Amino acid sequence: MTATRQTIKGYREHNAHRDWLKPWVKAGQIELVWFPYDPNSLCPRRTLMPACGSAATWKDMNLTWEQPGNMRWDDFTPSDKFQDITAILGSHNHADILHIDSAYKSACKFFLTCDMGDIIRNRERLRELLGISFFHPDDQIAIEAFFAVCGLAQPAP
Repeated sequence: MTATRQTIKGYREHNAHRDWLKPWVKAGQIELVWFPYDPNSLCPRRTLMPACGSAATWKDMNLTWEQPGNMRWDDFTPSDKFQDITAILGSHNHADILHIDSAYKSACKFFLTCDMGDIIRNRERLRELLGISFFHPDDQIAIEAFFAVCGLAQPAP
């Protein structure tokens, strides 16, 4: 009997890339998604897939006309949790709300962010609401423990 390889999806904000994640991606154990809601977001590497859009306007997206590919405006509707996310983070955190709602719509199990103020500070409330675990990318031990709980084996370097 052949073992089934499990892949879990995570959302990576533009500034949350860390090299120690590469073996996990390369082994196909995690899939990272992202959407460029932040101004001056760097274009993601080829290993990063686009996330589902949330309640964004064209100016929120930081894309050229060619980059959206086969996305449609109909794809940019908020999830049923959008208002709850807004209530937790506050409406002044528009880009954070879009990132988190995109992660939820993309069925992510984890979210990597360097935002210690609004997102990490509220991670337990967000996890209870959405079922997504939130981490700072430098917390490698906690993230790898989460991967182990999800049934992932440490990949070869």
